[in-house]
Amino acid sequence: MLKFSASSLSPHALRVRAIELVLFASPLVGAYYYGYTEQSSPLFCPFKALTGIPCPGCGMTRSFIAIATGHIDKALDYHIFGIFLFLGFAIATIHLFLELLSKRKVITPFSKLIKHKKIQLLFLFLFLIYHLIRIHNLLKSGELAYGFYHSPLGKLIY
Repeated sequence: MLKFSASSLSPHALRVRAIELVLFASPLVGAYYYGYTEQSSPLFCPFKALTGIPCPGCGMTRSFIAIATGHIDKALDYHIFGIFLFLGFAIATIHLFLELLSKRKVITPFSKLIKHKKIQLLFLFLFLIYHLIRIHNLLKSGELAYGFYHSPLGKLIY
């Protein structure tokens, strides 16, 4: 299932992979840290803070923290795509770690799958449909109007 390329990675490619490893591992480490300490995440959604309307990624940080602490049910409540993104980050972290350790490119069926444009567009489409459903539910409950009215932009307009 895992295959390694015959040629070694260049020093530049190794540096790039080291940076990518830090970028992909950071959210996982951060979620674990904030899940098991009394610290609250310093991250917030600037779009929601300004408009009172959640962006498509709202809830993703809380979802990651819930997954890191073993609360999958809560993670799905915060953002259903959080688990897919968390798994993607975990797989990418392992993949990059193996490449740095072996100094060779790791070839997997997963690598080709995520580069396929139709699959990327499908996930984007599903992500946006999920967001529209969330917005629709907030609109029906009145939370969307309440959030906008009490936001800085809503106060400026009204």
